Amino acid sequence: MMLTIIAEIKIKPGSEHLQHVINSFKEIIPRVLEEDGCLGYELLIDHESHASYQARLKNTVVMLEKWASIKHLDAHLATVHMRKHHFKVKNNVLGIDIRILENGF
Repeated sequence: MMLTIIAEIKIKPGSEHLQHVINSFKEIIPRVLEEDGCLGYELLIDHESHASYQARLKNTVVMLEKWASIKHLDAHLATVHMRKHHFKVKNNVLGIDIRILENGF
């Protein structure tokens, strides 16, 4: 069973905080994609539109992740590069909401 992870990362106000977090993810994404059990790892930001139906997440980036199992996700979170990444961005981040989802049928 594959898991889909949606991590909403709330960033402190100010473009410098957002850019710092984005730059840190740019550095680690290639390593994460090579991890055992990683089936996808993508940073998403709001698309600029005037669509009335768009729900915006102000000062938030979303990580859309695909993992083969919770064991693989746990191993990912314990890697040295993820611990370094968390330390590097801790002063830019207000909080993280993580959803762990599976296919509904």
